[in-house]
Amino acid sequence: MVNLQCDLSDQGDAETLYNYLNGYLFPIKRLPYDITDMYRIIAKLGFGGFSTVWLAIGIHKDNLNRWFAIKICGASKNDDEKKVKDDMKRLERKSQNIVPCLDTFKIKSRHDASKRHLCVVMKVSGPSIGVYLKNEIPSFDKRRLLAISSTKVIMELHQNGIILDDLSSSNLLMRVRDLSRISETQLREKIGELEKSPVETQHPSIEIPSHVPTQIYESKSLSSLVGEKLELDVIDILPHGSIVPPDRSMAFTPAYAAPEILEKKSSTIESNIWGLGCLICEIMTLGNLPFEGQRYVGPSQYDYFGRDDDGKLKHLLEECSEPRGHASDRLNPEQLGDLAKLLRQIFVKNPSLRPSAKTILECLNDPKLGKKPISSVNAKPRSDSGVSFSIGTVVAAPQAQIKPRSSTKTPSTPANTAAPSKPQTSTKTSSQTTSIKKPPTPSISGAKIERKKTTTPSLATTKSEHNKLPERKKPTKPPAPSIPRTGNEPKRTAEPRLRSSSREPAVRRKS
Repeated sequence: MVNLQCDLSDQGDAETLYNYLNGYLFPIKRLPYDITDMYRIIAKLGFGGFSTVWLAIGIHKDNLNRWFAIKICGASKNDDEKKVKDDMKRLERKSQNIVPCLDTFKIKSRHDASKRHLCVVMKVSGPSIGVYLKNEIPSFDKRRLLAISSTKVIMELHQNGIILDDLSSSNLLMRVRDLSRISETQLREKIGELEKSPVETQHPSIEIPSHVPTQIYESKSLSSLVGEKLELDVIDILPHGSIVPPDRSMAFTPAYAAPEILEKKSSTIESNIWGLGCLICEIMTLGNLPFEGQRYVGPSQYDYFGRDDDGKLKHLLEECSEPRGHASDRLNPEQLGDLAKLLRQIFVKNPSLRPSAKTILECLNDPKLGKKPISSVNAKPRSDSGVSFSIGTVVAAPQAQIKPRSSTKTPSTPANTAAPSKPQTSTKTSSQTTSIKKPPTPSISGAKIERKKTTTPSLATTKSEHNKLPERKKPTKPPAPSIPRTGNEPKRTAEPRLRSSSREPAVRRKS
């Protein structure tokens, strides 16, 4: 077999040359390229393990000057064009977040005449989340908004019964603004010069096979056309439970795969939740994945589950603490702590204990997430889950102890009995206590008026000890200054008190 090399492919910035060498990918040797009499390809938008995506403009009178994205799938004998188109249309009716399929057609393989490449024409979307994070360094608020948008998309798909077999940052594309008023010249200026890297063999005497391109184009992202809301579209949706080609039946990205997926089990809602946790970690840390590397995903997960809760939290903190970019773009301790505790609730080996996308969305929408003090997210766990989210540490404020006041009940007064007498009031000073007694209330007994002596308790004995008022000292006035007498002052005599000589006669009642 011929050994090929290319800088872009060797660095992971383009599709692997092996898929061209075995005839799986369709080669586009020079741009622009008229793939049919309907579409002209002018730039490459992205690539994957099973396809390449290209930016095209309509050249037919029916679609003249309209922009499209064309996905050229790997060569196969089993792809049923009508079935794929019907499946995509059926899924589009269920969810508005799926990139719509506008047209499909087939082209012949350059390596095997018995195989065909299925081409799917879609609307133009922006870069994938992975490419966007690689080219941009968004702020914490933008990263959080992007994580919320991703969770909303997954939640909406699950509510409509759609499960992703390959959930990764490469299959979530960012929406761009309307391109209907942008000409080809204007878009070429926004894209810039097309960069490419030559394909070479180990020795100049060895020729490159005809079905292998002589140069590989670098992908062009449309980051400058991304909307401010950071809305997302989904691509590469394989209908769950439907018949797919054998070579694509286990199509998934290992770094996002749940433990049960690595054991070759079918995709479920719970396995999508695991992949969503990996995606949130990648977004918030600007590219770090908690279980990264195809060869080390399984052992890394095994080591993670072998630790206690503190060990798991420490592992996640280490993965999230070194994001790409400047020091100002790194997460602060509060943001790190909240993110690690959220991910620890997601990365549970038992699928039934993982939270739903709705619960994760409630956590991400908490305005106090990642801020001082760390707040508690009152998110409801799933009905089949024992998970209860608590982002950060919450300490309840101590309640003040209030002593109950002693209440004195007034006994009911029966008829024809004397009302209870009022207590005497006392005024205390620093030297003496003066008591003022009110006359007792007379009671009617027959025809005579009798005065009963009643003893009433003092105010100090009727109130409880904690309600007793403290003694107040009467302010003492300074003594008046003495005036010396000279002896010439007239002597004062007391005025005589006048007595009344008349007395009122006693009043008697008739018996």
